[in-house]
Amino acid sequence: MSIFSSISPSGSNNPNLKLVPPLIFGFIFLILINLVSSDSLFSIIKNMFFSKPTLITVSAEGKVTTQPEEVKFIITITAQANSVPLAIATQKRISAKVFSTLKDYKVKENDLKISYLRIDSLTANTYQASQAISITLIQPDKFEEVLEKLYIDGIASIETVRFTTVDSEDLEKEAIKKAIENVELRGKEIAKSMGKKLGRMISLSTEETGEASTAVSNLTLSEISKRPKEIEINRVATAVYEIK
Repeated sequence: MSIFSSISPSGSNNPNLKLVPPLIFGFIFLILINLVSSDSLFSIIKNMFFSKPTLITVSAEGKVTTQPEEVKFIITITAQANSVPLAIATQKRISAKVFSTLKDYKVKENDLKISYLRIDSLTANTYQASQAISITLIQPDKFEEVLEKLYIDGIASIETVRFTTVDSEDLEKEAIKKAIENVELRGKEIAKSMGKKLGRMISLSTEETGEASTAVSNLTLSEISKRPKEIEINRVATAVYEIK
């Protein structure tokens, strides 16, 4: 049997011949790269297949204002005497006046958080009884009036005053919506300044920048006017965009 008998004249049974067309096209492609401006052609190919989109990160704030619906604060009641029983009795008497005043302004038991009574020996013959009470007042417009009466009743101090809303969920959603709208507007401004257009959003996150409340520092009787007339709910949105 001849060694040439197994070779077909057409070559159709030779798998190596099937590789010829791709090799030819590859060779032609390499020639074209050398003939045409290599820099411009490479740039086109790179932009078509290998370039990554330009990304920008944008942050913006959304703000909603509303009137406070309640005020939370802490008062301290103290009394000093030359004996522990007398200090306790005096402190209890002041507390009774305070509770009576709070009841007049619709403060209920579940609106109060009362700490344990504390006894301190200040000197050999002086003792102090003190107690802190956390209060929620549902009439924030009456706060100034209540505060004046509490000082008259004999409280020692008021602190950690916070004006807030009862249910802030809807207001927080509105603030988030505004933050997202503002972050898109800001993204368009940045893209325009770069001579480009804002593309698709890659990612988005939101965060709180404070509670739905307004805090006021410790108040004395002469500082009641610090009461805020409105509170702000602030949220920040951060987005990553493509620009094109």
